[in-house]
Amino acid sequence: YEMGSVTVSPSFGPTDGSTNIEIAGTGFVKPYHNFVDYTFLFMEHEDGNVVQVPAEVVSPTLMIAQTPAAEVGQYAVYYTLDGKEVNKSPQNGTFYFYETPTLVSVEPTFGPATGDTDIVLRGSFYQTRNARATFWMPGGESVDCLWVSSIEIRCTTPAVSNSGLAIVNVTVDTDDT
Repeated sequence: YEMGSVTVSPSFGPTDGSTNIEIAGTGFVKPYHNFVDYTFLFMEHEDGNVVQVPAEVVSPTLMIAQTPAAEVGQYAVYYTLDGKEVNKSPQNGTFYFYETPTLVSVEPTFGPATGDTDIVLRGSFYQTRNARATFWMPGGESVDCLWVSSIEIRCTTPAVSNSGLAIVNVTVDTDDT
């Protein structure tokens, strides 16, 4: 069977792992053994560090896997089937592991229950355009944020049903802070 290059989605996630990824390509074959899945996804860091995780073949063009914990950095993605064929093409997709985001400050720290307060959230955030902030309190909701830099995102508070303390939770892609 012919094994082509692959793409990975999403192509980044936190170093603590557990990001569900889809690997799209061609020529994926389900293992012939009923008792063991010999399909593995390999990720190789530029420094030579290799991590391996089991992957499930869903169709001839799709595999799914969950990323392992790994060091920060860019990893080339390739795979084996039954431990024999290795796809190690330079055209393959990559996966970037980033440090787990942290929220350090929220400014300003108060605003009206009617919402519409522009706030700045500072911390360490991966360079993504998919940040959301959730304001946890009765009637709280999540709002989209504007990514400014890897240490700052901005958003506007939503209206809430009651005044009081809200817990701010930032979601960067699939990782909660």
